Parts: sequence; C-alpha cells; structure tokens
Amino acid sequence: MSNLLFKKIITLSGLIILLMVALSMTSGVISERNRYQAEASANIASSWTGSQQITGPFIVMPYLVKVESEIWDAQKLEKILKSEMQRRVLYVLPNTLDIAGDVPTELRYRGIYKVPVYSSKLKFSGEFEYSALEEHKKSIKNADSWEAPYLTVIINDIRGIAANPKLLWQEQQIAFKAASLVRGAPQGIHAPLALDEAQTYRFAFDLDLRGSENLSFTPIGLNTTVALTSDWQHPSFKGMYLPASSTVDEHGFSANWQLSSFSSNIDLPLQTCANGQCGELLNQKFGVSLMEGINIYHLSERSIKYGILFISLTFIAFLVYEITKKQAIHPVQYLLVGLALAIFYLLLISLSEHIAFAQAYMSAACACTGLLGYYLSAVLKSIRAGVLFTVMLGLLYAMLYVIINSEDSALLMGSGVLFLMLAILMGVTRHIDWYKLKNSEDWNIDTVS
Repeated sequence: MSNLLFKKIITLSGLIILLMVALSMTSGVISERNRYQAEASANIASSWTGSQQITGPFIVMPYLVKVESEIWDAQKLEKILKSEMQRRVLYVLPNTLDIAGDVPTELRYRGIYKVPVYSSKLKFSGEFEYSALEEHKKSIKNADSWEAPYLTVIINDIRGIAANPKLLWQEQQIAFKAASLVRGAPQGIHAPLALDEAQTYRFAFDLDLRGSENLSFTPIGLNTTVALTSDWQHPSFKGMYLPASSTVDEHGFSANWQLSSFSSNIDLPLQTCANGQCGELLNQKFGVSLMEGINIYHLSERSIKYGILFISLTFIAFLVYEITKKQAIHPVQYLLVGLALAIFYLLLISLSEHIAFAQAYMSAACACTGLLGYYLSAVLKSIRAGVLFTVMLGLLYAMLYVIINSEDSALLMGSGVLFLMLAILMGVTRHIDWYKLKNSEDWNIDTVS
C-alpha cells in the first residue's frame, strides 16, 4: 500500500473521530431535550394530577384483640405478663366488581412540550356476599370486639377527584369521606357502612377522576371486569394483565379486561396490606398508558446510533471514487461532507419538536441530500456523480427511517443493510490491486481544484 493511501486512511480516520465527537454532542442535546420534556410532564402533573391507580372498593372490618406479652419488671426483677388491646383490620373483597368508564383526553402545554391529560368518568358496581363476611369474621378466633366497618377505595392522588362521590349501598346513599384509612396507602376515600343480614350487599358509585399519562386498576374483586373507552388514538396497554379484547382506530380505543381471583391471586397481597405493607398489592395493576404515539427523542436517539455508519460509508465511497476515477478529494471536502451528514440529526430533533416526526425526517433528509448534491457536483466536477451520490444518500436515509420505525426488526434490518453495503463495496473494489498503489505516480490521481 502506498504512503499516500496510508496517510489518506489515517486522515479519514481522524476526521471520523472528530465527527464522532460532533455526533456525541448532538446525542447530548437529544438527551437534554428529553429531560426537559420529562420535567414539563412532572410540572403539569404537579398542577393537574399525575398517573392514577384505583384499588378497590373493599370492606375494612376493624377489630380489637387482646395481646399478652412478657416484659421485664425492674422492681420485681422478673418477667411479668402485660396485656394490651391492639387494633387490627380484616379486608373483605367484593364477589363481583364491574368498572365502566369513558376517558376523554386533552393536551396540556409547557412551552413546546405537550402532555396528554384526562378527565375520566368511571362507574363502579358490584356486590359483597353476606356469607363471605361471616366466614371471614369466624376465621378471627381471638377478636375481642368489632368496630364499625367501612368501604374504602385507594386512589393515587385524590386531588384528581372532580366531584364529591356518593356510595349507593343497598339503595341508600352514603357520602364518601377523604382518606382510605388503609395503613400503608392512605390516599383515597372511604364510606361508613351499616351491615344487616342481607344475602348480598349491592353497591354502586360514580367517580369523576382527573389524571395524566396513565390510568390503572387493581383486580380487587373475586371477579373483576373493566371496560374503558377513550378518544386517545395511541394507547399502550400495560401492567400484569392485557385486555381480553381491544380495538384501536382513528376515533380512539376501547378495551375490556376480565379477571378472576384465580388469575390475580389477590388474597395474599391483600392480607399483607392489612399488616401495613401494601406495595405488593399496588403492584398487581393493569391499565392503559396515554402517551404520545411516537416519542421523537427515542427515535432520534436510535437514528443517531447509525450516524457514524453513514459517515464511514460515505467516506469509503469517496475513497473508492478517488481510486477508480483517478480524482483526488481533499480532506477539507471530506470534513464538510461529514459535517453536513452530522447536522442532519440536529435538524431532525429541532424540526420534530414543531412538526410531525415523518415530516421532520423528510425535511431534514431533503435539506442535507440537496446540499450535498449541490456541493458534490462541483467537487467531483460531474453533475452525474453528484446526483449518484445524492441518490445513494437518499436511499440510506430511507432505509434508516424504516429501521428506526421497526423496533422489533431493527437489528435484523440493520445487519442486513450492513451486509448489503459490504457486498457492494467488495463488488466495486474487487479488481483493484492495492499492492500496485505504491506511490502517487502509480495512483495517478488528478487533484481537484
């Protein structure tokens, strides 16, 4: 290999490292803008309300139990028995729980950032079995006395309750009060109950609840059904249970969940919550995330990972052009081309914050390929060569767009493109005898003025 070719490769390697720094700085800008969006979302949640999770309703039956323990008596110098009354609770699940609701949405803005919020209208209904309550009470052998029971609902952020809810219990209306009165999850509402010896206790109440980004539920019933409709067109169903059926179209979405106590196994985490540790219970959730259909920062971050590949392939194509066409390209011209390729990602993120991502991508790609086509036609002294390189870059940008939007097949498509580019490069350079390029005279390159 000639000294000239070796120096050329070293120079291009240095330019690629320099451009990697530029790409890294652009990646930092993307991360910073993504952080600003998260801060805007948190700011809106603090003034509106954040993600909401509803756990309940279920009946809380407090009782007192006498507990004896040995303590050391310093005066008698011996252990003595001490009795004290401790307050404990028994949780009773509804036999059936039906939740139906509409979740209309709107966008709230902080500067250029927008966050979806909702004002849901939820209807709860179901029933408790009297026999189940009696069986639970009989299971507590050492209860000294029972206190008045109440119905409770745990809610993430009660600031989102738009209207005072009222419980319809056995045809009687009871006003809810603030606080769930659940140790470990105090946010929520509760209503005092009067339990007679009815065979079943039917209940119903409406809950107008505001929130942002996420709405989820805990399958607290022995049989739980949830039916939601919304005008949001980009739902993401999340949690431990997916909908039994769902439809998504240009008008919004509808989803239905059907769960039983066998699938949720809710009894154990519920009893753990009765001891003041409700984390496991609250993790038994499912619902919907109302986020933007396309996260522009995520897509931009994925696209910039291919930036160094774009620059390297372009530089290799120029080097092969130099050798095959006997026409030199100055390192400064390589650098300018590389900078034009690198600035594409900065254009992409800045445009996508104001227009749709697809439009931003097309605009940035057309701007960069148009600029490079104009520049390369003069550098290579050939409009045909300039157009050829422009078309090549356009195809690369088109393939990149397909790759970053195909999350499940991104690796397969990316590796396929790499293999194709390598195959083309090997095919174009298969007749070059690299050992014959000993010096600039043998290379016989004309300098571009």
